[in-house]
Amino acid sequence: MSGASDPTTTGFRPPSDQPAHLSGNEVETLAMKAARGAGMDWGLAEEAGHAARWLHQRGVNSLTPLTELLDAAQSTGWTAMRPAGLEQLFARKGDCLCPITLGTVLTDMARLPRHGIGAVAQPVLLIPFLGSLAGTLARPITMQVGASQIIVTPQGRLSTDALPSSGIPTLSPSGTAIDQGEKHASPCYPTGTLNRLNAYALETTVPVSDASRADAGSALDDND
Repeated sequence: MSGASDPTTTGFRPPSDQPAHLSGNEVETLAMKAARGAGMDWGLAEEAGHAARWLHQRGVNSLTPLTELLDAAQSTGWTAMRPAGLEQLFARKGDCLCPITLGTVLTDMARLPRHGIGAVAQPVLLIPFLGSLAGTLARPITMQVGASQIIVTPQGRLSTDALPSSGIPTLSPSGTAIDQGEKHASPCYPTGTLNRLNAYALETTVPVSDASRADAGSALDDND
């Protein structure tokens, strides 16, 4: 029976007819529930919520790229978007990596990868995990994706270009200093994004299937 703390019974209900400014808590809850409803296991869904809130607090629209990631996963499946291994940070079948899954692997490794990374879907969602890794390494990290570059510091300060929807990121230590800057304006989230995420979030009330159980679990590809 569902209780007051049951994660399937609480969450933001976005308006159907207008964009909205959300609180950090609303962003995190909606992102977490939507990720779970789209088939991500609860642990990774919680990481998706944390990542969405981290970006939101820095004035970055995190929910639109998350929506596009969840939509893409419905075609490829989450298993196909997992890294092949700790030193094989690419999707085994040539698909784009999930940035949430990849981010958890990088923070668990507590170091920059030695052999590069494969293509990543919605690499903007990888930035919060690089912030955590920068804190662990006590130095800024640069991520280059095509012609775009972001720098994130151990203090969580962020300098970023607009990132493409997918690409092959190159990670490296950075010696560049970033000014604290002004307080970031809260993003305004499009109606379509909010309604799409809410539709995914409502799926958390649907009993899981054998297929969804099989597709959830480890952040790494289990196949040899």
